[in-house]
Amino acid sequence: TQALLFDLHGGTLKPLQTGPNDTAILEGTTVHISADAAGLLNDTFKTDAVKAGLLVGIAKITVNTK
Repeated sequence: TQALLFDLHGGTLKPLQTGPNDTAILEGTTVHISADAAGLLNDTFKTDAVKAGLLVGIAKITVNTK
């Protein structure tokens, strides 16, 4: 009923930055498909193309500080 979708790797995380309009930006953590998600996607779509650890993208979080 539940599955971990992504694994986050923070080794590439950049230092906290300030952005325009009083924002704080945290960027650089890579987002990868988890083993559970890879298995579920492969079962659903009848394939073996999705591998655990597949890079999805790089996370960027921007928040207002005021």
